[in-house]
Amino acid sequence: MLLSPIAVQAQEAAPAPASPSGCELHIRPTANFQAMNTTMLSGFGVVGAIADAATHADKVKSVKEQMADILTPDVQFDELKKIEAAKLLGFPADTALIVEKPFDAPDTIKGNPELKEKYKALEADEKAGKRLTTSTAACYAELQVSMVFYQKAALYGTRVFTFYWLRDYRDGKPKPKAYKGMVQHNASAFPAEHIEQLEASKAALIDAYRNDFSKWVELKYKQAS
Repeated sequence: MLLSPIAVQAQEAAPAPASPSGCELHIRPTANFQAMNTTMLSGFGVVGAIADAATHADKVKSVKEQMADILTPDVQFDELKKIEAAKLLGFPADTALIVEKPFDAPDTIKGNPELKEKYKALEADEKAGKRLTTSTAACYAELQVSMVFYQKAALYGTRVFTFYWLRDYRDGKPKPKAYKGMVQHNASAFPAEHIEQLEASKAALIDAYRNDFSKWVELKYKQAS
């Protein structure tokens, strides 16, 4: 389940550093990590898929934990900053990058009626085109990392998918232009199965996450602009 628009959490925006352009790019990392292992059993319809999921249930949990440990909010934000995410999206060089608190993970929302009600109200705000921060900057956009998804498939190998969503208010209209979609890169060294593989595994996951954004800009943002 994607974190947007259902998993939307209201919060105060951090003060933006002053810049001549006054532009702000608000980046919201994700806490939504999903994983799936599929083998040749999955080719045998529903029965095979159920058997396959049961076989890999424990390993999937371990993979999700590794993803959360490696791709912390700070790491996600720093990696997008390193590759100059704002520049890739056509923002001025002095654009203020502001990190926002991740949305609650789907598992957290599922068992909390109060959060469910809060998200219903916030989903209505999102559909109405309202900003998800308190910023009033004229040059403004929100970049959300909605999900990071790991898949190990018999036919395709190991892949890391990242779902990005940009809500762009730079044209001055009350409702944003929306760009969203998922892209993937191979990450054969992830996940680690032994201690000595941890560093290589970490590097593979981070590289896939970083490369996913550059690919997303080319395939999902520029082609739709």
